Amino acid sequence: MKIPKGKFVKTYPERSEYRIVTEQLTSGKFNGYILISTPIEDIDAKGYLVFEGGVPVLAYYEHKDVLNCEHALKNIARNFLEFNSVVELHELTKHQIDICKMYVSCVNKPGSSIIALDIYDGVEPSPDSVDELSCEKAGGAMPKESMCNICKVQCISSIADPTHIIAKRFIKNESAVLNNRNLLNGRPTTSKVSEPVGTIEPEPSINVEGKTPEELSADDELEAFLKESVNSFKDQSSIILESLGLGHMKKQ
Repeated sequence: MKIPKGKFVKTYPERSEYRIVTEQLTSGKFNGYILISTPIEDIDAKGYLVFEGGVPVLAYYEHKDVLNCEHALKNIARNFLEFNSVVELHELTKHQIDICKMYVSCVNKPGSSIIALDIYDGVEPSPDSVDELSCEKAGGAMPKESMCNICKVQCISSIADPTHIIAKRFIKNESAVLNNRNLLNGRPTTSKVSEPVGTIEPEPSINVEGKTPEELSADDELEAFLKESVNSFKDQSSIILESLGLGHMKKQ
């Protein structure tokens, strides 16, 4: 099954949220599809989610010429969190959507009418209240920032500090983390809202090495930390060598 090319509308900002994007398209009665491309083993995996009048009707996922519809929705939702995913929006005419329906969908049985898909099936929602924030490593208790800052597994209850030198390298969904921190501190939660359909967003600016300004800043902080550690070690090693009567080895 192939989706007609359609009319390109926009590229979403990096790390846009799956639920916010799909809810916008549903409420806007959008006709077309989301295309999410994610490099896996140096080859793009592509997920397509087609909407008819705001109703999600078709989904499929392909990688290395292998078509997968059984887990298409879960793969699409999962790839929204990947930092190197590119999410595009394309418009289709009613005629083009009808062409899609002429193909046998892996989601529906052959010959059956196209029905609405549950695009949130298997997609874990973010916590809505402080009571829902919990951490498996803390025995189901409230997550602690100190733990989130060293935990390399991003969970839906994470309250990691986005400015922390270690944590920010592993945060996949910063807006979800900020919402959790707001919940914890009793402040109103704010979601990262994507731009409405019909506008074209510029690509995020990157340097010649392909790194964002945030990643470059993190690299600078890490380099400064390493230099400080090395200098500190040199000072301590000099003291240790002198105490052992091996001061002559300091320059070696």
